[in-house]
Amino acid sequence: MAYGPPGEIPQGPEGWPRLYEDGNRLTFARPLTVEDAEWWHARFVAPDDLDLHPLAMAQALFAGMPGEPGFEYRSVEPSRDSFELAAEADGRAGSVWHAGVALELRMDRILWDDVGTKQRGLGLGKKMAASLLATADRLKVTRLDITTENVGSYLWAEAGFIPTEIAWRTLLGEIRKRLGMVQGEISQRSRGILQRILYPGSGALQPGDIRLVAQLDDVVSPRAARDPANPTAVRLGKELLVGLNWVGGLDISEGRPGPSERQRLEEWLGI
Repeated sequence: MAYGPPGEIPQGPEGWPRLYEDGNRLTFARPLTVEDAEWWHARFVAPDDLDLHPLAMAQALFAGMPGEPGFEYRSVEPSRDSFELAAEADGRAGSVWHAGVALELRMDRILWDDVGTKQRGLGLGKKMAASLLATADRLKVTRLDITTENVGSYLWAEAGFIPTEIAWRTLLGEIRKRLGMVQGEISQRSRGILQRILYPGSGALQPGDIRLVAQLDDVVSPRAARDPANPTAVRLGKELLVGLNWVGGLDISEGRPGPSERQRLEEWLGI
């Protein structure tokens, strides 16, 4: 399957095969063929002077992330106009995290497996989201989908990501279970939202309303307090969502009237 005339890809250190094979921080689960490289060049290097050869693409998608991550292309599939990429920082440069990204051009989306790390408070998720947003703009991709992990289940709801219908139905069931274990004073406003979870009727919450749940700011006792006699206070929205991993996304296209999903995300990211 050829995507350009023979010789279109530069040869040697600045092209084939050097930029399309394993290197110091870059590996491929399957060695690329010249046909794979022709597809890549036609999609990500030549158009609009993108110049995103495989390592440059990985560095763009994970720009701003700490440490010295290694990258692995787990798949490159020209027939599907897609690739899947994993990144991991192993701690040698002072940071430990992992994340995954897939680009599906035909679906006009980037899929993102949330950052996994035991290091908290570093803003890794925000750094990653900002990099993905910038790269999506360069590639003219208009949707960003995510699989949340741990605290990201709460953070990305607050940022404006919207779960799929199937994920939302599962989330509501789990949230109802957690509500039965909440201890603390609940405001009248919060009670109104919680009533729509417990007794949906005609006022049932929709997937886009997950942000309302995340923003419940009543102070409650966590379910798993280390010291039950002196529990640490936590926001209700966080208590209801953390750990309930879900799949969802948002529209990141620009130029739409009114407050768009993208604008809300940019405000949350502070960019």
